[in-house]
Amino acid sequence: MNEDAREIQDTYPGIDDISLVQFTRELGALQEATAALLTTLDLEQLLGKILDSATTAIPASEKGAIHLLAPETGQLETRAVLGYSDVDPRIHQLARSQSFPYIDEVVRRRVPILVSPKHTVALGQSLIVAPLILDGSVLGALSLEANKKAVFSQRDLRLLASFAVTATAAIRNAQLHAEVQKQAITDHLTGLYNRRGLFELGDREVERARRYNRHLATIMLDIDDLKTINDTLGHAFGDLAIKSIAHILQSNTRKIDVVCRYGGDEFVILLPENDLFGAAKVAERLRLTIQNSPLWQNDQIISISISMGVSKVSNEISDLKSLLQAADEALYQAKTQGKDQIVIK
Repeated sequence: MNEDAREIQDTYPGIDDISLVQFTRELGALQEATAALLTTLDLEQLLGKILDSATTAIPASEKGAIHLLAPETGQLETRAVLGYSDVDPRIHQLARSQSFPYIDEVVRRRVPILVSPKHTVALGQSLIVAPLILDGSVLGALSLEANKKAVFSQRDLRLLASFAVTATAAIRNAQLHAEVQKQAITDHLTGLYNRRGLFELGDREVERARRYNRHLATIMLDIDDLKTINDTLGHAFGDLAIKSIAHILQSNTRKIDVVCRYGGDEFVILLPENDLFGAAKVAERLRLTIQNSPLWQNDQIISISISMGVSKVSNEISDLKSLLQAADEALYQAKTQGKDQIVIK
């Protein structure tokens, strides 16, 4: 009998040998799962490790998901999945299924639940869910599913709840680390990625596009006549114009797009899964939105326009530097041709 088993038997003198074996196995699985969470501060990697560890510690499970509350909206988002072959791992927010009421209930009541076998779960026949709680705040929930009925026990639920405590602390640490990292790659005026952020994320997107033969386009743009605006209306108004355009860009692009303040009044947008035609449509929509969104200054309407250059990854343009250079050359051409227009290169 090992030390863990002897300690358990001393603590619970009435426990039988079979239960002792199960208890020891579960304790060992929990310890291994906990140790796995200490190996990374990258949130996406951590969420994957949590699911791997949870399904290993509870062998009856076949699928798992982590649902986190979005800080901006307070809505549940499915941030990581395991075992769902029809789910694209790049998509973080999934449509709600019939199993979501149970997730909502766990988050609302802050208690783990084992869904009764008589209830039908949309994505499986058995479901256990544990809340992710830290210092009285709910971060979300961890759920495990199986395709057979009544495979989970109250012991499995307790094990998942215990594991969720450690998982929540690890998630919060990773979130705090991500926030610090984000501050280093975020522009303080607009909240967009800065140039450093663009190059960190952009290199990955170009590599992905090249490796998997996927489309990747970019838009480079700047504000027409910003120097004149600053000279006549002041730099505070110029900053207001920059922030206004940043908000329009972020509000009218997808989550997977990378929107960056490249410097001064220049912005860059990376558009994964977009060819030149798609990128040109995005650019025109943004140009018209900005054109139709004037600013006010001392009861005076001030119209803002932008010039835009569009390019894409190709055999000739195969890295981020050359992609940005091509878009910059197209932007320069748009400026010299009269501004408030789009040039594709």
